[in-house]
Amino acid sequence: ELLDSINAQRGTLYLIDEQHDELVSRTLSATPDQTRVIRAKIGEGIAGTVARTGETLNIQDAVFDPRFDSSVDAKTGYLTRTILATPMRNPQQKIIGVVQVLNKLGDGPFTVRDERLLTAMAAQAAISIENARLYEQEIQQQLVNQELETARNIQQSFMPQDSPDLEGWDVN
Repeated sequence: ELLDSINAQRGTLYLIDEQHDELVSRTLSATPDQTRVIRAKIGEGIAGTVARTGETLNIQDAVFDPRFDSSVDAKTGYLTRTILATPMRNPQQKIIGVVQVLNKLGDGPFTVRDERLLTAMAAQAAISIENARLYEQEIQQQLVNQELETARNIQQSFMPQDSPDLEGWDVN
């Protein structure tokens, strides 16, 4: 939907991996068999710059932008011409990722309208991602609670059901 709405050829949704200080993504493409994982350091490349600064970038000619890393194009044979990238922010306004689209169809540049649309869609994506993360945390907490309940039941099974009856002793 993102690619169709903005009329772009390709897109990438990057999520921040804080542990490794990098962006991690799976590429979006019209054909599912072309999906692959990409890793980029925060602060490097177009997406990394957006993750670091929090500003939307609309690159009219990627080849001439010093932040553009052409090595991916060299490996894949893809030709990146135009790039539009915007940060994804959670409700606390923390950057959790970057959405980037490539090559406006029709050979024109991405417009201000495209920028606004991508920003709105990135906000919706961020909410969905945060909800999914919260749901995953809830599931993990439920699993921990189940394990604790199982451990409690096991420990209780070791305890005698009745107090021992020892002559001369009062055990309550």
